[in-house]
Amino acid sequence: MKERIVVCVLTIIFIGGMAWASGYEVTEFPVVTNEEVQYPVVSGNTIAWVQTRPEETNLYGIFGYDVPSHTTSLIHSRPTRLEDISFGGDVLAWRDYRYDTADVWGYNRSTQTEIPISTGVGAQYYAGVSEDGSRVFYQAPLGEKSSLYGYDVGSETECLVSGNVMINDSGDPSSSGNCVVWRDFRNGNYDVYGYDLDSDTEFPICTTSADQGCQRVSGSTVVWSDDRGVMGYNLVTHTEFFIAEGGQPDISGNTVVFTSSCIKRG
Repeated sequence: MKERIVVCVLTIIFIGGMAWASGYEVTEFPVVTNEEVQYPVVSGNTIAWVQTRPEETNLYGIFGYDVPSHTTSLIHSRPTRLEDISFGGDVLAWRDYRYDTADVWGYNRSTQTEIPISTGVGAQYYAGVSEDGSRVFYQAPLGEKSSLYGYDVGSETECLVSGNVMINDSGDPSSSGNCVVWRDFRNGNYDVYGYDLDSDTEFPICTTSADQGCQRVSGSTVVWSDDRGVMGYNLVTHTEFFIAEGGQPDISGNTVVFTSSCIKRG
């Protein structure tokens, strides 16, 4: 028996404005079953992931799957490893090791060009592209701790998001509209916290005793994975809900993509 990874799409149907209270329907189908699939993400009608290119195993490729046409294509490739990719609008970002130390690089699909988002001294990591692709958030050292920074793709400028957002041994930010979410270690285990950029207000999303990770936000919905599977949280109703068994989720609108382990026989 051999374990493989299946990338699936789950569509949540909102009912009467109270999706989580009233229930949801699920449509699930495999997108790719290659064993080297990692970091599935989704933006609009495109699902992307990282895998080693089978014909050139020394290259790491970002592949895309167009949901309406059911076609797969190579978006970008590098000879150095790509990790923790994020996707929003036409922009992808990832942790990059071309200069040995972890930096944050991006790729603009519309211009087909790479973007050096943060390549300064020390490590930069946990890139998170905003849903519209206009900004990239990432973690970088700040004194004895780390903090959350933002990069404006259009103006090519960098800024500290807020002195109130202090992250220690965690990160992986995701942004939609005025909300940024990340994984936080302040309570001795990994929890999910959020920050309202308009009101400069921080708030907890999930602080159970289990570790949470792979948190993503789209509109009013936050998703993540923990020991229960893929979970969700409605920012308007402040309610948590179960989505599916699996891990490494990403969300765009009402579509959630995640990995699911299954057994391959023979």
